[in-house]
Amino acid sequence: MVSPRSLRRPWAVASARGEWRLDVRGLALFRMALGLASLVEIAELWAYREAFLSSKGVCPQHKVKGPHSFDLFFAAQGDGATSLLLVLNFLAASAFACGLWSRLATVISWLFAVSLHHRFSGCVDYGGDQLRAQLLFWCMFIPLGSVWSVDAYLDHCTANQPRLAVTTESSDCEESKDRRRAQSPLRLRTVHPEGTLAKP
Repeated sequence: MVSPRSLRRPWAVASARGEWRLDVRGLALFRMALGLASLVEIAELWAYREAFLSSKGVCPQHKVKGPHSFDLFFAAQGDGATSLLLVLNFLAASAFACGLWSRLATVISWLFAVSLHHRFSGCVDYGGDQLRAQLLFWCMFIPLGSVWSVDAYLDHCTANQPRLAVTTESSDCEESKDRRRAQSPLRLRTVHPEGTLAKP
């Protein structure tokens, strides 16, 4: 039998039916940690973007490992376009860490992580980019934004928002006419000039 005290710790015990519970607060902490690690990585890359992401740097296009490697930064022509992509990556990582549009932010962060992994795999041996790309891939299938996130706060506010029923004056008049007509014992008929009778 599960005690009431243990029910307050769903990550440590099973339910009364024998089903194990998943504490989404641990996923929220994981989301924050991974998002902060991504932000630190992007901030470090911003300082050395010309050395690593430009065509004249240590990782040019011909050094990329594999003929079908995916890299968003190859579409950037010049330092301005590269800086813009890094800013987009930073915004996506920030939204991921805060839990804002969690699923979309995860997909965008994963695309940038795969791009950086393919760019650096042929010239810089660093397993952190590969690990981050794999973690972000599996994050697309788990509820990272269920608690402690902006998405959860917005869902809570939407669920508690009162619903107002708005009726127009014409519909109220029609309902009152139908009610009086149903309660009246007499039924009136209209006589047309042709002499035919029509029900109202």
